Amino acid sequence: MCVELGGEIVADLAVGKALIGSGTPLAHDSVMPLFSSAKPITSVAIGALVDSGRLNFDDPVATHVPEFATHGKSNIQVRHLMNHTSGLADDALFDGGSSRAEVIAGICDSVPVPGWVPGDRAAYLPTAGWHMLGEVVERVSGSSFRSFVQSFVLDPLRMGDTYPVVGPDLAERLGPRLAVMHNTRRQPMTPDPQYLPDQLGRFVRPGSSFHGLAHDVVKLYSMLLRNGVSAEGERILSGETVRMLTTRQHDGLLDETFGVVMDRGLGFLSTASGTVLRFPTGMDERYRT
Repeated sequence: MCVELGGEIVADLAVGKALIGSGTPLAHDSVMPLFSSAKPITSVAIGALVDSGRLNFDDPVATHVPEFATHGKSNIQVRHLMNHTSGLADDALFDGGSSRAEVIAGICDSVPVPGWVPGDRAAYLPTAGWHMLGEVVERVSGSSFRSFVQSFVLDPLRMGDTYPVVGPDLAERLGPRLAVMHNTRRQPMTPDPQYLPDQLGRFVRPGSSFHGLAHDVVKLYSMLLRNGVSAEGERILSGETVRMLTTRQHDGLLDETFGVVMDRGLGFLSTASGTVLRFPTGMDERYRT
């Protein structure tokens, strides 16, 4: 956990073990799997392209990835992928490909949810839309997603211990600093094989494969609170783009994945005007809790 108040770090600590049974404790500099906390990092990278004039949140994805338009997906915009209103089908089938190119080809050839009008309904998808956003970043920028994020987000924000993907080689270099995701449904709990470097580290997943420090994530959010300026005074995003990313893009839509109302910005949950999660009346108290 890392907490900053008024520009000052007031807490930076860790509790637990990096790997059960190893005796290696978690530390404030342990490199943790960020999972969906990667999505805001990717959103900031997209925001940098918007600021450069090379991309617009309202652009159809097919403007930059023409093959995405197949099977009626030509009306899906960049913003629809970012706020989970695109209508892409369940992405469980797309994240297990042998290569990133295979994943992108599968998503481009996918059939969206029948009758879904992009922007009118919401359903959280952990990876498919973010794979496509990463492809948009690559095609618009002319560089790899990893290189672009490194140059325009991680390096300027001094996020030196945040990595878009951790494969076996990097895992070996990090050694005991690398914290492992465990399967807590089993007792005794064990490392979850699908999240180990041999599996998760095969290629970058722009919405889920990042690893880093809580301290580094604080740097990202502090930049947003400073209206796009890093702690060192470097302009990362324009104030207008920060506003677009963090202001709710839809209000009161039921998220059909989670079954609750979730108001989102572009890659962020939005708290601009009150409660984020609102539960339908009569919902089972177990799920409300």
